[in-house]
Amino acid sequence: MTVDITIACPKEDDFVQYATLLSDDVSAAIAFKNDHNCVTLAPKTFVKIDKGSVQRDYSHVCIRPRGVYDCLWTFAAHVKVE
Repeated sequence: MTVDITIACPKEDDFVQYATLLSDDVSAAIAFKNDHNCVTLAPKTFVKIDKGSVQRDYSHVCIRPRGVYDCLWTFAAHVKVE
């Protein structure tokens, strides 16, 4: 599996807050991302899903990029099964 370019956060609550801000105030979402250790993953980053599913009604999932110990929360729609 790979991801499109996406933002991912170590804590699920932080990702939910980021996603909420993104739909209302992009500048606030960017500031929140920077203050809460959220990262930008490059397109085609290889990942494994640790929590959630892209095949069910999940809006977000916890993915683990190859070589990374902890999972990161991101939009399920940004994960591509290849």
